[in-house]
Amino acid sequence: MVEDMPLDLPEPDTSLFDDGTNRVERCGIIVKNPDGTHWIKELPNRADDPTRDFRIDNADVKAALLPDTDIVGVIHTHPYRSSMLPSEADIDSIPRGLVGMVYHPSTTSVAWYDNLGTIDYRQRRKRR
Repeated sequence: MVEDMPLDLPEPDTSLFDDGTNRVERCGIIVKNPDGTHWIKELPNRADDPTRDFRIDNADVKAALLPDTDIVGVIHTHPYRSSMLPSEADIDSIPRGLVGMVYHPSTTSVAWYDNLGTIDYRQRRKRR
């Protein structure tokens, strides 16, 4: 559950997940190294309509993982003028045991969630 999540999980680098237009959902995985550090890897959005959804392909995940690393979560953005919170589909699709994170580039807000619908919302300060 989200409350069990370490608070030192990385927040997305705006330059990685913000193309300036915020018109499509971008996505990736949150990976844990053997030493306990975390990193985020952006992956291609394979959804039929990336303006409304995201889909991560297993082949992309396998290609991104390094030896002895584990996936701990999934990150994706919500486009400009969409909700800052995870949708029902986001919550329903997060695998048990992983956390999800919605990053909203327009507001720089972050919402962590799990498959039980627990949400931890954080408004971040705008980067200059």
